[in-house]
Amino acid sequence: MPISIISASTGNGHNAVMNTLAEAFKKEYAVKCYPCFYEDLLPSNRTLSNFYNLLQKASIALCKKYTELAIFEGKETQNRLYGLKAGKPVLLMNSGAQGSFHYLNIIKAIVPKYRLNFQLIVICGKNKGLFRATQLYCHKNGIKNIVVLPYINNMEELLYISDACITKAGANMVYECLLACMPLIIDSTEGLLYQEQGIVQFLKKYSIGYVFEDTEALNNILHALDGDGLTEQLKRNIDAMHLVNGTEKIVNSILNDISVSNTANEVKG
Repeated sequence: MPISIISASTGNGHNAVMNTLAEAFKKEYAVKCYPCFYEDLLPSNRTLSNFYNLLQKASIALCKKYTELAIFEGKETQNRLYGLKAGKPVLLMNSGAQGSFHYLNIIKAIVPKYRLNFQLIVICGKNKGLFRATQLYCHKNGIKNIVVLPYINNMEELLYISDACITKAGANMVYECLLACMPLIIDSTEGLLYQEQGIVQFLKKYSIGYVFEDTEALNNILHALDGDGLTEQLKRNIDAMHLVNGTEKIVNSILNDISVSNTANEVKG
């Protein structure tokens, strides 16, 4: 039985899911992947976005996080690589694969208050304008404790050396943070997509992070994380979830659905 997997290349997340499922299916089936299916099918990003959201509303999410982190060199080595100081907390800020420009406003709102309290790694994604503007802002204001990065392929390394993560509510980034026992600070300043709205109750249920709707709320969250032991408690709460690799479960679920559908068609025939 041939298996076809269709995906979108809006970021790395969709194709990461596709590639991981493909490897599992290839153990027993012939697999064909279409990494740019929606881009080839639809005429514009706006149409693509609307169609993707429609699919989310009409389908059942199958996936939990499935990749496992590799073993890295010690944190001291990684800190030196990025020019970070050992023993000083690191906040990772992920603006998304496409780089949302409003993250520069978030930086401007929090850095003056926290210049001495933490080190900040900012990932600007594919947005070269955001990358340059953030670098310029840091240079003009003499800010030394911010590492500004463009699009990257080593997110797991940055999670490894960080203490908390400010990010959009994309599923892959959320699960990467959870596997790294990384407290989540979810950005909803521009609202949440339909498929992302469950993150609010999810974080509350397991006490593993926060959602902020404006920079004042974010500053309050950062103040709270400065408190004794809160960050470590959030990490322990994530660890207590006992997350596991879900690839085989996803594949078996899909194959079961196919089998049920084929059986039903045979009965009709």
